[in-house]
Amino acid sequence: MKTYLPSTSRSTRQFTGRCLGFVIVAVFTIVGSACTTGTIQPSGGTSGTNAGGAGKGGVGGGGGHGGTGVVVDTTVKATGGTGAGSSLVCNSTDISSGCIQQIPEGCGDGINNQGGIEECDDGNAKPGDGCNGVCKVEKNWTCPKQGKCTRNIICGDGNVGAGEVCDDGNTKDNDGCNSTCTVQDPRYKCVAGQPCVLTSQCGNKRIESGENCDDGNAKAGDGCSATCQLEAGYVCPTPGAACKKAPRCGDGVVQ
Repeated sequence: MKTYLPSTSRSTRQFTGRCLGFVIVAVFTIVGSACTTGTIQPSGGTSGTNAGGAGKGGVGGGGGHGGTGVVVDTTVKATGGTGAGSSLVCNSTDISSGCIQQIPEGCGDGINNQGGIEECDDGNAKPGDGCNGVCKVEKNWTCPKQGKCTRNIICGDGNVGAGEVCDDGNTKDNDGCNSTCTVQDPRYKCVAGQPCVLTSQCGNKRIESGENCDDGNAKAGDGCSATCQLEAGYVCPTPGAACKKAPRCGDGVVQ
């Protein structure tokens, strides 16, 4: 007995061939479109594949990421490795390329991160600018969570800040540093946070620091004031001697 196997019609074979062709073209099109303009470098992964698999050291074609040092824009697919045991690291600084380098979180990166342990982050790790090297707010400064700090200038706090010439820890006058910390008496030596010390003694017949006369007393109205400053209309040429009226037109003396 002869058995006849059903045969595939010519039209059916043609239809199947066309479908297979479309599938192959579609696969190559998808793989080709996965490439980006970013610089892609191998980075020692263990399970990357030619199809863009996610290796432990790199980034998979599905938009996920592994390892450290990269950020991947999931709207653009990164290309896969070139063989077994390879994975990828995006090395581009151009955001539009689909991947950029990422710096590990840390104090001084200008972003308040690290799980909230930073009180501030002014973009550097230098002390003395309000936010110190471990991102803690320094004394007499006001800092936002991230960004530059501003100094709180307070006369009398014992610190010489911007606009101050002295700060003896108080806001009193006549003690060497005035009440606004903007004028230091030249007769005093002032160290920040400590009381100023008088180093010149008016009336000892010697012209010392901060004095421009000394007639041997600390009285005012005789040409040399109580703080040994020259008074108007007088000359005091000799330390320890009485001052004299300054020459003037109309005093009856031709000089």
